[in-house]
Parts: sequence; C-alpha cells; structure tokens
Amino acid sequence: MWEHEALTAAIRAAPGEDTPRLAYADWLAEQGEEARAEFIRVQVALARAGDGDHPAEALRVRESELLGAHRSAWVGERVAFAPLEAWVFTRGMPEVLDLRDRVAGDDAFVSLAAWPGLTELIALHLAHNQIGQPGAAALGSTPYLANLVILTLDGTGIGDDGLATIAASSHLSRLGHLRVVDEYIGCQSAVVIAASPHLGSLTTLELTENAIGAEGAAALAASPHLTRLRHLDLETNDLGASGASAIASSLALAGLESLNLTHNGIGDTGAGFLAKSPNLSRLVMLNLGGNGIGDAGTTALAVSGSLAALRTLNLEANSVTDAGVAAIASTPRRSDLTTLNLDNNAIGDAGAVAIATSPTLARLTSLYLWGNRIGDAGALALAGSPYLKKLTTLELNENAVGKAGWRALGARYGVRKQ
Repeated sequence: MWEHEALTAAIRAAPGEDTPRLAYADWLAEQGEEARAEFIRVQVALARAGDGDHPAEALRVRESELLGAHRSAWVGERVAFAPLEAWVFTRGMPEVLDLRDRVAGDDAFVSLAAWPGLTELIALHLAHNQIGQPGAAALGSTPYLANLVILTLDGTGIGDDGLATIAASSHLSRLGHLRVVDEYIGCQSAVVIAASPHLGSLTTLELTENAIGAEGAAALAASPHLTRLRHLDLETNDLGASGASAIASSLALAGLESLNLTHNGIGDTGAGFLAKSPNLSRLVMLNLGGNGIGDAGTTALAVSGSLAALRTLNLEANSVTDAGVAAIASTPRRSDLTTLNLDNNAIGDAGAVAIATSPTLARLTSLYLWGNRIGDAGALALAGSPYLKKLTTLELNENAVGKAGWRALGARYGVRKQ
C-alpha cells in the first residue's frame, strides 16, 4: 500500500524523529494492527523515559510481552537474510541488525550487501566475523546502506585495505558512529578516515586497541571532515605525547565532548598539552588512565582554565600521589567534577583527607580510589566529610582500610569491603 511505503520512507528520512513513527503507529491502528501500533508507542515512550523512571518499568514489561508474542511475525521475511534473534527493534522498528559472530565468510557478506532490505537499517554490528576484501568491497559498494548511522567492525580482520574501501563509500554519508576496535589497523587507516569526505557526519569514532600512532592522531586532528566529532576513543594506540599534542592543537576537534586516550604513554608532557589546549573547552569527559602521568601532569590538569566543562576525570593506573590529589582538591577550577577516578595510584591518607575536606569536590557523585594506600585515617575522613553529600558511588577496596574505617564508610555511604 502506498500509505505504508510513504510512512516508512518518512521514518527512514528522519530516523531521529518520533513523529513519523507515531504517525505510522496511528495508521497501523487504523488497519487493525493494534499490537504493532502499541509496540511502536511503547518503545518510543521508553526511549523518552529517563533512568529510574517508574512508569518505564511497566512499559518494559509490556514491551517484552508484545515482542514475545509477535516478534516472529513482525520480522517476517527478513529471517531469510539473518536469524530472528539478530533483528533488534528500536523505537518500534526492526532497524538494528546484530550479526556479531554470525556471518561465515565473504560470500555471506556479498549476499547480504545485495539485499535491498538493508535500507531499513540504522545500525549494523559485524563484530567478530572475518571480513576479507570481497566482503569489504561489497559493503562499501552497496547503495542499500545509505541510511546507516552506526557501523561496528570489531575484530573482523578487515585491515587497512578493507577499511579504506569502507571509508571511500559515498553511500555511508549518514554514518554518525564508526567503531573499529581490536583490528591492529595502522596510521594508514587513520589517514584514510581523516581524508574521506563521506565520513563528515561522524559524531563518534572509536579506534580502541589499534596502532595508529602519533602520525595517525595528527591526521585525524588535521581532518577538515571530522569537525562534527563529539566523542573520540583512541585507547591503546601508541600515541605518545606527540599524539596528545596533535589532538590538543586541533581546531577541527574543538567540538569534542569526550576523549579517551587510555594506555597511550602520553606522560606528564602529554597531559600538559591537553591541559593548556584552548580547543578542548567543551570536553565533559577525559579518560587518561594508564599513561604514566604523575603529580606534574595531574596538577596541570587540575589548574587548567581551558577544561572548563569537565565533569568526569579518569586518571586510574597512573602515578598520582597525595600531592596530585591535593592539587585537584584545592583548585576551584575543578569544582564541577561529578566523577573522579583515581584507582590504582599511590594515594595515601593525606590524599583522602584532601578530598574529604575540599569544598571544590562537593559535587562529586562517584569517587574511585581502589588499589591505593589509604588506611583508616583517610577512610574516617571520607566518612566524616561535610562536603561529599552527593556521593552515591565510592570504591575503596584494595587499600589498607581496617574495621573501624569500613564501619564508618558503611554507616555513611553503605559501602562494604569486598
């Protein structure tokens, strides 16, 4: 029916909008498909609901009931191309295809890429399948992925050449989230991504556990096409301080809201580059775990006037001591922090006391101090803090806290030794 085609086309044209979906639900109800219409409305309502929203619990129950009763019928002929359980409904539509560990060989990818039904998809997950050059070529050339917003390629063996084929696809201009994790792709792939005019809609780029190096980071940082990026994850890519410097000096990446540079060996020097950057003023989350950062780098981050929007700071598995903690706790520039992760450092009682007595850190809701050198004195200070009233998550295991300290922490925050 033309109405059906027009309504579903409207959904594909504006995948982020609820109005076309609800209009489709109204039409389905008029056709007597009450269950399908209700399901769309339920999932739209769930997408709008916030965490801890009590009415959402009832909606989730109803969602499960409707899906359990009708999933097979609603997926329909799509099972000829992918198993029933691979189809995921979002806001009422079967528009996510999760093929993780499900596709065998390039022939299957070639067949899949030739299926016109792919135009329904906004997300395609292909992790942990082996994609060779024929498969990559098929995915890169198919016009049926033109509505795709999310593509994940973790552990597919696609390599630099395969990723170049994907990046060159003019059909992926809507892609907003690209995830290529644990592929050992090198600088070449970063250069290709940075140079692609077809990836200009990316807002999230995840390249964790690869080998792009400082040169690859510099290519991304200089890209004229990646100006819409808001979330960049380059964990474990051997960037070094030079890579951090390239990111810090990038005008193209000035819109970043979250940056993950965990395990890149940037050291105090790299942390200093980030702290001084005038281009990271929108950064809300900064993850610098496992980078060999000591008190000098921590202090630079603490007193930075450029990181004005920062809410989450992760410095786990570094070399931060009480002096670094004192720097964070004593500067009003970090007064907006809500999450502070200092797990697995070299922090003692003095550091815990600095946090406990800091009005700067009064907005903290999550504090992670696992694996440090904090004893009862530090634990009692945290338990008695007049400022940590908003704290809902506190991690202090693998420290030197004794019974008295744990008793006080349990009474104040409800935490227990594990």
